[in-house]
Parts: sequence; C-alpha cells; structure tokens
Amino acid sequence: MSTRRSAQSAAVPKTMLGRYHELTSLTDAFCREHLNDDYAELARRAVAALCRKRPSPVLSGQTHTWACGVVYALGQVNFLDSKRTLPHMRLADVCVRFGVAPSTGGNKAKAVRNALGIGPWDHRWMLPGRLQAAGLMWLLEVDGLVVDIRGMPRPVQVEACERGLIPYVPADGPQGDGGSRATLLELYDCYRSISTAHHSALAAQLWRGPIAEIGVRLGLIEAAAQVDERELDDLACAADLAIYSDHAKAASCYVAELNGTPADGEKRVLDAMRAAHFSVFRVMGCHQGAGVDLTDLISGQTLWLVDRGLEATAPAGTEIATRVFQPDGFWMTAGVAVVMDQEFWQRVEAAGVIHRKMLPIPSLDRDRLAEALYRLASE
Repeated sequence: MSTRRSAQSAAVPKTMLGRYHELTSLTDAFCREHLNDDYAELARRAVAALCRKRPSPVLSGQTHTWACGVVYALGQVNFLDSKRTLPHMRLADVCVRFGVAPSTGGNKAKAVRNALGIGPWDHRWMLPGRLQAAGLMWLLEVDGLVVDIRGMPRPVQVEACERGLIPYVPADGPQGDGGSRATLLELYDCYRSISTAHHSALAAQLWRGPIAEIGVRLGLIEAAAQVDERELDDLACAADLAIYSDHAKAASCYVAELNGTPADGEKRVLDAMRAAHFSVFRVMGCHQGAGVDLTDLISGQTLWLVDRGLEATAPAGTEIATRVFQPDGFWMTAGVAVVMDQEFWQRVEAAGVIHRKMLPIPSLDRDRLAEALYRLASE
C-alpha cells in the first residue's frame, strides 16, 4: 500500500501534503477495517484531487468530516449500501464509524461530489470490479442513437475512451491488450500477404476456365469470352467457388503441385487455404487485442477472426456470409463477404435457400449455400 500512496502523494502540492496525509490516514484506516484496498485507493485519489483545487475546500473544516464525506461520496457511486454488492455497508453506518452525524456526512459527500464533478455511473470513481457490471455506464449516444459501446467497432470504442467517455477500450479489457495487438496484426498482415499472392496465382490459372464458367452461371458475365474484360474483383464470387469449393478441389491441387518446400508461415497458410470453409456468421463483438468473435450460424460454433475491415466497421449483431481459413490460433476471411442484413435474409428465405429459424444445420451443403447466396447477391 505504501508504494501506491507515495505515487499519489507526488501529485499533491507541497503546501497541501500535510492535509493530504491527515485525511488519507483516516480513509486508509477506515477502508482497511471496513472496506478494501480498492476503496482506499479511490479515496486517496479523491483526497489528492481535492487538495489540488484552488482554493482547496479541505483547508477548512474538520478532517474526520471530510474523510467521511470522501468515503460516503465514493460509496454512493459504487452502491456501497446495496446488499447485492461486496463490500456492503449502510451509508449511515459510514458516518457512525467516523463519528459524524448522518446529515453532516451527507452534506460533506455532496461537497465532494460537486468539487470533483462526480456524477451517477461516473467511471472515474468506480471500483475496478464494478466497471464491467455497470451496464448504464457503457451506453453512449452514437450518431443520434443510444448504443452499448461494448458492441461497437473498435475505432468507436477507442475514440470514446480517448474522449474520457468510458474508462478503457472494451475490446482490450480493463488491463489493456497486454501488448498483443501489434504482434497479432503483424502476423495477420504476413499471412494476408501470402494468401493474397497464392489466391491471385490460382485465379490466373483458372481465369479462362472455371472462373469464366461460374461467372456466367452466377450472372456476373453473359458469356465466358467476356472474362478478359473484367477485373478479379468483378468476379470475386466466381473465383471463390472455383478455388475453394469441394467439387473443384483447385486449392488442394495447386498446393500439391507447388515446387519446393514452403517456409513455415507459407505452409501454414497453404494448408489452411485447402481446408477453408464457407458459412454464415454473426459478429459477437471485438476480440481482446485484435479482430472479432464470431458465431458460425450453420454449426453453432464460435471462432476468433482477425480482419481489419470487420473490426473497424461491424458492430455486434452484424451477419455476413464468407469463407474462412485458420492459419494460426485465429481465423481469416478468404476475401468475399456478403452482408446478411434483414432485406437480404428476406430474399434468401423467399428463394427457399435457407431459413434463419432453422439454424443451426451442421449437415448443410456449404458449397451449394455459397453459390446460392453469391447468385442472389449478384442480382
């Protein structure tokens, strides 16, 4: 406890150090006996903040009434008097323990709240263990709508944290990402570069054959001869089916025919590409560090996907149809994604492709599903 106290004392003007130590000796002793170290730390922060005020309100009045007011105010923010919280204590009993009348303790708590600008659900003055449970604290207005910031894309969370609207980036948790984000994204970028290179090579091999044929079948081009008039992005859905569908086996044949032994990273990507599978996924929220957590609506399984685009744009609840592969502990997309919004779902169900209420269906033919969804998306 002495280390944290010394660090906080350094933020107090020298002229106020005596008063700071008088007050914190009382709050420390009270919290040690009746509450916990987290309350003691919050009380030290509050006393230090009061001591930095110009003029400081704690210069006048008795120390034990101010100490009571500080603990009382923090107890109000953290629902100390609720029987459902631990530690638990009636605010009137806080006053009794400090030898202060309840009316005096309440008035001092109000003075503390006013001086420090403490409001309801104020994350700056909440115990670490209360932050996750404080649902209202995470409700913010975004583009005119009240949303739970924990389900929003990472950039929105980061901006809210930088503006002081929330205590930390929910995607990273209260302790941060532990330095893992930069490492994960570097690995992801490496795998993405490898997969893009091999995907392009595969597409070049299949361009005038399977890709052209499937492009006609999907209605992306009217005749196979038109394939050379288009870019790969224009025929991305056809390329996905030509390369990855089980009946095509193009990815497996491509890997088997490669010359030489690939390096470890490249082998990981190539093996994962051969095992890529298509599904409809729901974004559950940001994964700690990088990417998003998904639920596979076809199988019911969950997976961790690293994808810069989805992380930056897709709030929780977004549903997409895409193909994924797993080169490491995380998954990646193979490139094509169809947003399954309400309007598109209605079209899918009207066409008899799949019905949302029937999911999950682990035995579903995923390649047939992919072609059907790509065709509808191309209309």
